[in-house]
Amino acid sequence: MAFQIKFHQIRAFVEVAREGSIRGASRALAVSQPALTKAIKELEEGFPPSCFVRRSQGGGVNRQWRKFYQHASLILEELRAAQDELLQRQGEQAGKLILALAPASPGR
Repeated sequence: MAFQIKFHQIRAFVEVAREGSIRGASRALAVSQPALTKAIKELEEGFPPSCFVRRSQGGGVNRQWRKFYQHASLILEELRAAQDELLQRQGEQAGKLILALAPASPGR
């Protein structure tokens, strides 16, 4: 049976690539660093070579993985758009709405 890529692996890969580090991706996704490292390692075991070029001053997406990064990013964008559309159809607004209120003036 062929290796199956899992959603959490795609999400981990894309976020590490965007943030440039496991630490940054961990904060952005609110996922532990060990969980992200495990997801990346599982992905690399299914499709060698390593996803990232690792250097002491950071790294980047390995040349062989750049096209995968483009596809994976598009997949995540499409999923977000689909989720927003579903929420809008349910009568909910997609995205965030932040309201600020001024304090009431005295005597009113």
